[in-house]
Amino acid sequence: MVRVSVVLTTYNRPERLAAAVASVRSQTFSSWELIIVDDASPCDYGPALAKLGVPHIYHRHEKNRRVSAARNTGVKLAQGEFVAFLDDDDQWLPQKLERQLAKIGLASLCLCGRQFVGSDLTVLHHDVEEISQSMLKHRNNFCGASGILARRDALLLNPFDESLVCSEDWELYYRFAQLGNIPYVAEALYLFNDGQHDRMTNAPLRVSHSEILRRLEPISKHRASLGEASYRRKVAGTLLAYIADRPNKVRILRMTLRYAGWLATLSYLWTKLWYRNRPVVMEW
Repeated sequence: MVRVSVVLTTYNRPERLAAAVASVRSQTFSSWELIIVDDASPCDYGPALAKLGVPHIYHRHEKNRRVSAARNTGVKLAQGEFVAFLDDDDQWLPQKLERQLAKIGLASLCLCGRQFVGSDLTVLHHDVEEISQSMLKHRNNFCGASGILARRDALLLNPFDESLVCSEDWELYYRFAQLGNIPYVAEALYLFNDGQHDRMTNAPLRVSHSEILRRLEPISKHRASLGEASYRRKVAGTLLAYIADRPNKVRILRMTLRYAGWLATLSYLWTKLWYRNRPVVMEW
C-alpha cells in the first residue's frame, strides 16, 4: 500500500524534472507514488517524462491555474495516506520523508528546514520542535511548500487557497496552526532554489505596483486574528521585499507608509540594515 503521495508541480520547466525526481528516488523511505501536475505548460513534456525512469502519473491542466490549483489537483489524485509536495526546481535530501514521518505523530501537517541554493543564505531552520500560530504571526520563513508533509484527508478539508497569488504556503500553515501546533523537523531536509529563474519568491522584481498590492491578500485575509501590529509588520515586509533592486523606490516606500504606517515601515528597514552583513547560517 502506498503511504506517501509525492505531488510534483511544474510549469514550463521540463529540464528541471530529472533532478527533482532523482531526489524522490533517493529517499530512504520507499513506499511512495509520484504524481506530476503540469499547470498547462506551452512546451512538450514528453521527452523529459520518458527519461525519468520511475513510475509516475502525469496530469496536465487544460489552462494555467497557478501553483495552488496544481497542488490541490495532486491531492485529489493521490492514493497515499500522506501527501508531500515538491516544486520542480527544488530537491529533497535523502531522509526527508523518513524524518517527517517519524515526527508527524497524530498531527495533520509537518514542516522542516531547508538549504538554500543560488542565494546568499546557505541554511535556514529554526531551533523549535513545533510551530504555533503565534510564531507564524511574526515570521514567514519557516518552510516552503517543498517541505510539507500532510495527511491527505486534512488537505482535502483545508486545501490551498487558489485565489491567492503568493504566500499560499504561509496561509495554509496559519490555518492549520489555528487547529493545533505544527510539528517541525529542525534540520534542512530539502534544497530550495532561490536563484534568478522565474519563481514566485522573486516575482516582485518584475510585477507592477498594483500586482504587488495583490500580494497583501493572504495577510488581509487573516487581519483580525493577526492583530494590527503583526498585520502591519507583514504588510511592510511584503511591500518592501527586494526594495534595493526595484525601480521607483520612492513610490514603493510611499505605498508601504500608506498601508503599513511609519512604525512598521521604519522597523522593517532597520531590521534589513541590521542583518545585511550577518552570518549566512540562520537559526532561531
